[in-house]
Amino acid sequence: MELFLLLPLLLMTSGGASVACVLYTVQGNYRPVINRIFAAMGCSVFLWSLGLAIQTAGSLPGIRFWGSRLASIGYVTIFAFLLHYVLILTEHSAFVKKPWVPVLIYLPCAILLYGLTVRPLLGAEPNNMAETALGWANLLSSGWYRAFCGYYIVSFLIIAQLLRNWGSKTESTDVRNQARLLLASLWGCIALGTVTEVVLPLLGVHKPSLAPIFFLLPVLAVSHCVKRYGFMQPAAGNADETILDRENRTMVYQILGLFFLFGSLMNLFSQHLFYRETLLSSSFLFSGLLMLTGGLILFLARLPLNELFKEFLFAVLFSLLIPFVTLRFAIYGGITIWTFFFLLLMVSLLFNKRILLITILLSAGQTQLLVYCVTPLGVIRLDSADYMVRLGLIALAGVMSFYISWVYRNRLRENALHAYRQALMTGVAYSMISVDETSFDEKIESLLSKCGSFIQCDWAYLILWNPQDKVIQYRREWRTDTAISISAAWESGAPFLSRELLDRIPESRVLVVPDVGQLPPRAEQGKALLRQMGIRGFALTSIAKNGEAFGFMSFASSSARPDWVKEPPLFLSIVADTVTDAAIKLDDRRKIKWSAFHDTLTGLPNRLAFKHRLNLELKRAERENIKIAVAFIDLDAFKSLNDTLGHDTGDLLLREVARAIAAGIGPGDVVARIGGDEFVLMLSRVAHEEELVQVIRRVLEAVQKPVVLRGQEFYMTASIGVSLYPYDGTDAETLMKNADIAMYEAKAHGKNQYALCQQIHKDKAMENARLSNLLYRAVEKQQLRVHYQPQVDLHTGKISGVEALLRWELPGRGLISPAVFIPLAEQTGLIRSIGAWVLETACARCRAWQDMGLPPVRIAVNISVHQLENRGFVQQVAQVLEKTGLPPQCLELEVTESEANSRNVDMVVLMNQLKRLGVCISIDDFGTEYSSLERLKLLPIDRIKMDMQFVRGIEHSDKDRAIAQAIISLGKSLELKVIAEGVETEEQLCFLSRRRCDEVQGFYYYRPMPPEELERVFRRCPDFGRSVTRRMDEKQQAAQAQAARSGSEG
Repeated sequence: MELFLLLPLLLMTSGGASVACVLYTVQGNYRPVINRIFAAMGCSVFLWSLGLAIQTAGSLPGIRFWGSRLASIGYVTIFAFLLHYVLILTEHSAFVKKPWVPVLIYLPCAILLYGLTVRPLLGAEPNNMAETALGWANLLSSGWYRAFCGYYIVSFLIIAQLLRNWGSKTESTDVRNQARLLLASLWGCIALGTVTEVVLPLLGVHKPSLAPIFFLLPVLAVSHCVKRYGFMQPAAGNADETILDRENRTMVYQILGLFFLFGSLMNLFSQHLFYRETLLSSSFLFSGLLMLTGGLILFLARLPLNELFKEFLFAVLFSLLIPFVTLRFAIYGGITIWTFFFLLLMVSLLFNKRILLITILLSAGQTQLLVYCVTPLGVIRLDSADYMVRLGLIALAGVMSFYISWVYRNRLRENALHAYRQALMTGVAYSMISVDETSFDEKIESLLSKCGSFIQCDWAYLILWNPQDKVIQYRREWRTDTAISISAAWESGAPFLSRELLDRIPESRVLVVPDVGQLPPRAEQGKALLRQMGIRGFALTSIAKNGEAFGFMSFASSSARPDWVKEPPLFLSIVADTVTDAAIKLDDRRKIKWSAFHDTLTGLPNRLAFKHRLNLELKRAERENIKIAVAFIDLDAFKSLNDTLGHDTGDLLLREVARAIAAGIGPGDVVARIGGDEFVLMLSRVAHEEELVQVIRRVLEAVQKPVVLRGQEFYMTASIGVSLYPYDGTDAETLMKNADIAMYEAKAHGKNQYALCQQIHKDKAMENARLSNLLYRAVEKQQLRVHYQPQVDLHTGKISGVEALLRWELPGRGLISPAVFIPLAEQTGLIRSIGAWVLETACARCRAWQDMGLPPVRIAVNISVHQLENRGFVQQVAQVLEKTGLPPQCLELEVTESEANSRNVDMVVLMNQLKRLGVCISIDDFGTEYSSLERLKLLPIDRIKMDMQFVRGIEHSDKDRAIAQAIISLGKSLELKVIAEGVETEEQLCFLSRRRCDEVQGFYYYRPMPPEELERVFRRCPDFGRSVTRRMDEKQQAAQAQAARSGSEG
């Protein structure tokens, strides 16, 4: 290569390197302003370098003139772009956005462009150049050039100050390091450029300009800072968009290295064979440089560098090699060798980024432009060496073309395979969305067939087991037409269920064994079994939920499959996830379906399932003319047991009772749980009533057996009602309803027994249902009445109080007994509203009597347990007292003994809250339930009311007299008033009076009466009770005196 071409080579290399730096730094993201300005800086350096190269080596004055003009565009604009870039970099973006700032930046540049580029083109400035050893130098001495020197000095000082302030005012170490590096690169560039462009010409040393080479320093510094500190915004790369993987990329580098090594040997061979007389040291030097380049490429390919950075290094290297090789043969006209860059261009197509492609194109373009400028006209002579070079290049191009074609075909094949895999996974996932029990087998077989064919295996298996007991519940197999059926060992899941294999499944959930011979020695038994089954390679993936495996899927081949090591894991894990989701979804649907027809606590069928089964049996019974019995079972007193022991213990008891009932019935019978403590039983074949009774008694005995829970025995009883098809109904609903009616009859007769449904029971139930419907409108229609029965004080003989008693006067039926409609009101929940109405009515009536001037008496109102369970009951009583104006001491609330002992309500707390209101509290029906003295002591009660069954037995039962005496004595001991209800005879009254009972109530004195009649009683005989007691005492004294006289006469 001629010496005068050496400087143009360096200039073009610096221009190409600057473009490569821009491409490497920005990476295709030109949206941010700072990236676009940096790209403009790279273009300025490229134009500057290209223009100076043309000016330096141009063979004609006109060519050198145009090169000089092109260079002036580059060196004038570079400083404006650099100033704009640094302003944005140093966080002065808001300042730059002001309208006048860009004008201030680019106006001097435009003026200088006019003076240094446009005016010479118009002939205003002479072209003053001198030839030197390194090429032609432009002798710039005009005022415009001196203005440019002042412009770049001012620009540099502003830029330097901005960078210095940016680095000194920040607390970030990274920012300070960036500022220092950029400032140092600028100082070096300006210092070297000032020496070569200003100082040396002033000293009379003229040479071509070297400034573009120095200006590569800040460009490289910016690129380094971007990659090191990331202050610009390059486009994010996508690894999936690469044409070459790491292995093929390394192969490309190796081919390039061998290409240059081959070119080196080819150069020596051609020179020795065809140009023996001209074999010079330059040929050896050129071959050595080519060989060095090939070695450098092979060395760089092996370095553990970032692939993008490698691409950048190769771009810089090629920006040097293309002009070097081309200019080496420029003196020969470059008839053939200039085409070698097409080989590099072909290689650049394989790279994802366009750094190599653009750099090669620009380098080749500027090189050919320079060759034209050096030898615009030349005589071409073709000889054997040229043809050899051409053949060599064609051979290399053929090799490279075949390789590129192979890469692209592989990539297309991979893309097609990836697309098919995606479509396969999408299809599998889509098909599994609608999976159910009926389609699960078909879809699993389709999945195994498609996936097995895709990965080219011979067998595919799916096995699912119960996580609790590890029992295999599902098994499905697919095999190719040519594959032989495996041995029966597969039925147990062997050998894939062996611990040696399952423990080897990695976190990716896919174990790939391309050859069973690679299994460890401890899996020798499994290897032997696999070979026996004809399996050489397999992939095993687990089916797991919440980290617990409940199955696996395996794809096996009769030959070793080393290619599976790369592909199956991700694909099979996605397929396994799809199967897992489908299996879990199917299991959830089964559980939901099971829960819809079964009781989750006992596992027995629920009401819905029982009715469905019963309807089926009824159809069969109709065809075969057989009887079917339905038994309604209700556990006695289970609610209190559940409240006392807790719901956990209650649930355990229910499970044991369910097992006991299920064990006591026949194989064709069905037992179901339809409520809290309610079970229903269907006896599918009943020959006669005696057989039915035996089965029911057997169920009762099974329930009565003691249950041991947590070391404690529990005893349960049940009440059972039985209905019989076709006598008590022909459909499931009717039979269950009539069995329920019979069960309540069994409870009414003492519990722990059974009752067969009879017509009288049905009629009673129908009547109660009709009355319940009428009771809903009774208050609204003013059918309810409150009657009052006086209570007489036996010490004063006066009426001390009255009890409010509810009556229901039904049109057409007369008065309905409270014993009939009160239980109905409690069952329907109406007792709360009715009870509130009675309380307010009674209190208002008592207050009205007081306002009339009648003797003040207390009013006793019966309270239901359903009212007590209302959390707002105490507030309700307070509101009634406030509304009616009745003094609290005039109100007495009667609570039955069973209600006082209820565990559903904290009665002690509730009664104390009521006592704080000032009302009186009495225990009604005392003696009918078990009350401990401790319980009575805790309750803040004022009186106890003896039940009428003991009062009625006073005349003929010693036990009732003893109980009555005991109740009176107990009341006196606890300082409680005692009132006896149901007093109807003089003998009862006499007994109670002599036992010092405090008050009595009954027909002997007064029947319940409307309020108007009671008002007349108050006015007519307020001391009626006293006079009657006095007459009874006189009769008893006369009888005793007569008996004494008879004894003395005898």
